[in-house]
Amino acid sequence: MNPLKTLTLQLIPDAVFPMFQRMQFHEVEVPIDDVVMRGVYPWSGDSAGYDKHPSLVDKFLFELNQSGVKLPELAEHGWCHDVYSSHDAYSYINKRPRFTRLLLELQQRMYFVKKMSYRELLEIARNHLAENWKPGLVLTLLDRMYPRFNELRRYIKQKHPKVKLASYGDLHNIALHQLFNIEDFIDREQLLLSEAFPCSNFRSSAFLENVTDKQGRLQLGNHHQHFTVSAMSPIDRVLLTWSVSAEKASGMCRLIPQLGGSYLRRDFAMDFAKEWKIGDGNLCFSTSMDNVVQMMQSQQVEADFPTINYFQEVQPIRATADLQSIHSEIPQEVSSYRIRDIPTISWTGNELKNLLRSYDISTSGNKSDLLKRLAMYTAEEYQTQKSELDNYFTKHRFIHIREQPRRCDEFGVWEQKDALQNHLLVMYVMRHLRGDTILDPTHENTSTNSKQLALALVSKKVQLEGAFIPVI
Repeated sequence: MNPLKTLTLQLIPDAVFPMFQRMQFHEVEVPIDDVVMRGVYPWSGDSAGYDKHPSLVDKFLFELNQSGVKLPELAEHGWCHDVYSSHDAYSYINKRPRFTRLLLELQQRMYFVKKMSYRELLEIARNHLAENWKPGLVLTLLDRMYPRFNELRRYIKQKHPKVKLASYGDLHNIALHQLFNIEDFIDREQLLLSEAFPCSNFRSSAFLENVTDKQGRLQLGNHHQHFTVSAMSPIDRVLLTWSVSAEKASGMCRLIPQLGGSYLRRDFAMDFAKEWKIGDGNLCFSTSMDNVVQMMQSQQVEADFPTINYFQEVQPIRATADLQSIHSEIPQEVSSYRIRDIPTISWTGNELKNLLRSYDISTSGNKSDLLKRLAMYTAEEYQTQKSELDNYFTKHRFIHIREQPRRCDEFGVWEQKDALQNHLLVMYVMRHLRGDTILDPTHENTSTNSKQLALALVSKKVQLEGAFIPVI
């Protein structure tokens, strides 16, 4: 079982300007009770390839852009501007979640300092430039002041009439650092600041106190009371997940198993409850947070926090079970639909070649070439079939669910079966899912094109999981 992790944030002195600090971040393991009861953020890592909790970035930016963490004098002069992050629907194209990319950007483009006045900042810039006064630096300053040669020549001749300057190339043969000094640019404050500092954005170092605990671990809330734990039956090797709700005041947790229609899961749930319960309960039971910690330490369970949202009230994760009619042996279940497997990088080269041949597509080259051709063909076919998909999903409305029931039907878009139909369905669903829940033909995410999405699917950089239930 994978241990829970979080991120630690810390500030270290900048290599060039040690009076300023830069942000650093690292992954560390974290006990589950610190996540549940004290609100430490459960980081999934870059390997997830997507933003598991989109509100994380928004909450972090909300705190970062608060006026209380901006330095008043620097903010007045435009050196504490707000930071924004784009909402990429397909983060896998960028290979890293938005939050990782945000932290890397802050690491490279933001200084942190306990306090700083504009006058102090300007003095640091002047001293730094004076210490590094060279012909190239002076030429850069002059060029930024007067980007047109005639204006630049006129300015230099006014200062030093004896200097011979016929062309721009002559500037490289002149000891400019001896003709000019920092005082010649004393009234060009923004020029000096922008040339001295590679970063133009500052924050108070007290910012970290708003987003971390005393150990420097990422913490944006007081607790995360709703989560899940999963365990594998040692006998039947069935995976069972429990929805968990924790009470911060009492330290007790309520576990409800997601049984579906499996008798093996039911039996495992009863054995698990018998081992860990406090009080009554054969399937649903209560236990202490200390017991949940022991579950994690013994590696019996793996915890997940799928519903964290820093701007909305989080509801408990719903558990599921099939209910049978008292008067009938036929299970009374809501119809559900799933999309079967699609051709991906896990297929062998021969399997991919056989598929390509059925569409008269070239089979030369290595496996990567085959996948690219398959993706390009599928993307073109998607554009051809899109109107038919629109028509079907406009007439039949569905909601995406995370769990996959025992019995699932296939979507009836086409009467004739084709090997690439599942691939087309996955592409359509991923482009038309609103909030990862509602399949809405009127909503289309266009942040990536069909060719990029088709290639990401065959490369398994993104996958569609779960099932769909109809809106009745």
